[in-house]
Amino acid sequence: MEAQTAPSSTRARVTYIHYFRGLAIVFIVAVHTLWPSTSPRENTFALPIDWLRELVFHNSTIFFVFISGFLFQHLSDRFNARTFFTKKLMYVACPYVVMSLVGLLVGELLAYLRTGAFSWPSAAGLSQFLKMLALGTASFQYWYIPFIMLVFAASPLLLRIPGRLFVPMSLGLLLLPFCFPRSGASFHFNMFFYFFPIYVFGMAFRRQHEQFLGWVERHARQLAYGFLACTAAIYGHHTLTAQSNHLYNYYIFSGLFYVQKMLLLLLCIRLLQRLQQARLDFLGTLADFSFAIYFIHVYVDDILRYFLVTYTPEDYFISDPYLESATFFALALVVSLGVAMAVKAALGRNSRLIIGS
Repeated sequence: MEAQTAPSSTRARVTYIHYFRGLAIVFIVAVHTLWPSTSPRENTFALPIDWLRELVFHNSTIFFVFISGFLFQHLSDRFNARTFFTKKLMYVACPYVVMSLVGLLVGELLAYLRTGAFSWPSAAGLSQFLKMLALGTASFQYWYIPFIMLVFAASPLLLRIPGRLFVPMSLGLLLLPFCFPRSGASFHFNMFFYFFPIYVFGMAFRRQHEQFLGWVERHARQLAYGFLACTAAIYGHHTLTAQSNHLYNYYIFSGLFYVQKMLLLLLCIRLLQRLQQARLDFLGTLADFSFAIYFIHVYVDDILRYFLVTYTPEDYFISDPYLESATFFALALVVSLGVAMAVKAALGRNSRLIIGS
């Protein structure tokens, strides 16, 4: 069989991909927290800030899926299935279960503070919890864990695909997301067919690293124009069809956001690859704790909003929705990072079993 992986000397950290992971978590936190308390998080288009948040940050999960595929290929030269799956169970599945339990406790605590009522767990609650784990609904961003665990299960098979077939196959698979639109905020097989091709593309990008980087460099201007055109099309399509619920509008939206974020992904790679000799320490730190921030940022945001909105005198509360949204986003990002660093300092390497970092 053909050699399919890079030599062991390439296992060193790819700096620009590490920085990209830090940038990706900024996008993820932004799409989940950059909203004013006067507009419910689930109401996408209530205020201009809500629409701006969606336009810029929606579907940023694409970045993490690509990075996961890239790093799997990058580290595959000494692949051992038992070690691989053991680590995924310990450092992905285990913190997922722990943080899902934390999410239920945070939800109950906030419900108790708001209503004075507390619902104790029951046998029915256990079955509901198991269903939450299967669908990733303990917190709305957790759908990613059932998805990525399924991808990890298939990953060893991908290493067996001959190199001469892998890149053409990966490019062909990139058409699948147009047929299977993204389906909400819980795990569904549409999610698998929508995001799995991006994981495979990340692997292909690492296999043909220099060739892809060269192509991105040569076509940077066209990629930028395409990104701007997609962004304008998303805005225009929403403006023209805001009152329509036709299924084809959902497919168009999903496809446009997919293309937009894939183009932005390539532009970010170009920018960060050029900047990788610089010391982007904050992005590097965010990258180191990105998985922990992913797990906890929504809980941090919910707690901060409850206490700040409830206990801040109205005269002192931020009245501008843009400034308020930016403040909550910054607080959620920085406090989540601080909590992750504190847990890491307290537990050392065992923190990966709890918060993933």
